Amino acid sequence: MKQYSIHHIFKHVAVVATILFLWTIISPQTSFSSGVTNKPLLTEEEQRYLRDKKALTMVIDQNYMPFDALDEDSKHTGMAADYIALLSERIGVTFEIIPTESWTDSLAKAKAGEVDIVSMLNKTPDRSEYLDFTDPFFLSEVVIVARERVWLVNGLDDIKDEPLAVGEGYWVEESIQRDYPEINLVPAKSTLDGLRQVAANDAFATVATLIEAAYLIQKEGFDHLKIVGHTKYNTELRVGVRKEDKVLLSILQKGVRSLSDREKNDIFAKWATVPIQHIVDYTLLWKMLSALALIMLVFLYWNRKLHKLNSKIARAHAELALKNEELESLSITDRLTGLHNRMKLDDALKNEISRIERYNHTLSIILMDIDHFKMVNDKLGHQAGDDVLKDIASTLRDNVRDVDIVGRWGGEEFLIICPETNLDGACTIAEKLRSKMENWDLDRISATGSFGVAELISGDKEEDILRRADHALYKAKEKGRNRVEKA
Repeated sequence: MKQYSIHHIFKHVAVVATILFLWTIISPQTSFSSGVTNKPLLTEEEQRYLRDKKALTMVIDQNYMPFDALDEDSKHTGMAADYIALLSERIGVTFEIIPTESWTDSLAKAKAGEVDIVSMLNKTPDRSEYLDFTDPFFLSEVVIVARERVWLVNGLDDIKDEPLAVGEGYWVEESIQRDYPEINLVPAKSTLDGLRQVAANDAFATVATLIEAAYLIQKEGFDHLKIVGHTKYNTELRVGVRKEDKVLLSILQKGVRSLSDREKNDIFAKWATVPIQHIVDYTLLWKMLSALALIMLVFLYWNRKLHKLNSKIARAHAELALKNEELESLSITDRLTGLHNRMKLDDALKNEISRIERYNHTLSIILMDIDHFKMVNDKLGHQAGDDVLKDIASTLRDNVRDVDIVGRWGGEEFLIICPETNLDGACTIAEKLRSKMENWDLDRISATGSFGVAELISGDKEEDILRRADHALYKAKEKGRNRVEKA
């Protein structure tokens, strides 16, 4: 191999440095960032306001994941943090978080005019007395969460006699107090605290937005909790602005309106499922930096090093694509049984009903509950109970049709969606599954199932057909279990 002296090496370095210098002269506006921002058009008064202001103070809800929180390093995290980062970039101002003890304390500081904005909250009559609001940038329905033994409920009217855990200072607390004054509200520090109260039987149920409930139930491992009903409320998250500051309201309103649907969808996709923690391989980073240094020093090796770098990038893209597939699968899969989870079943049923209504076809569902499952856990332990759930899930998966959609509805309940199937056809499928379970055993453990079958009726919503299947299941249990009943 040809040897190079120090003189040759420095000569090549000088050539590279010259090329880089000329490049900066010829292309002074070149940037390594390809991002494009949609800057809102601010008036001279608004621009002068921001120059004078320099930083905007704000309070947040420190326990409102996946929407708003402080992480272990006291850094702003959640959807609100991502939206605030975009607004900071758009309007060219920094945001400073003012520490508070609780969400109630945050609202108290906003009411006293001690801060410029509140990062993310709903508009209510009480808050409107001291805050103005931007347009909403995130919408979600509010659902009811209870333990798995609770049947489906039609709404808050069905739980008026039971304790309901609701976050203190939350907008939904104010709404429920106004619309349902007879409900027994139990104060909670946060939505997570409300879920913990339900899990500990200190409250019958709690309320949360759909994405918040799904995120916390999966992240915290509340397998014995489930969404049992809907409310009439929808959360509409906005930025709250100090009442007398009309100029700032106009600025932030323009910033919010500049956010594209793609940016909002990206933020939603980031926080809609439980994130997977990745271990960063810093060794690869140092190898890449070493490769760049070698390119600068030994110009003749450029093509070979560039090829190696491109190979590494290709492998990294392949690994990223694989991780994305794993994340998507995780978000719709029950961890124990490997079947579809409750969120996936909700979406699938909604989509199937829309398709059936469009083409005037038939649809039936089967709701199955394992008989006396608590006895298995009590006598043989939770590991045996988990084995039963996994084997029954396998039995269901192996004995339904390819077009059927089967998943774990919650606890020991399973749901099977049967497209293009009338009530009698679904009963035949349910009877086949019942017979399989009756003759099934796992290390001398036997388990039977009770089945409720319902067919979609014109005008049905998801909750209507589910309610009828639930009633049929209850009837099967009343008649002695290990049987199929139809609605």
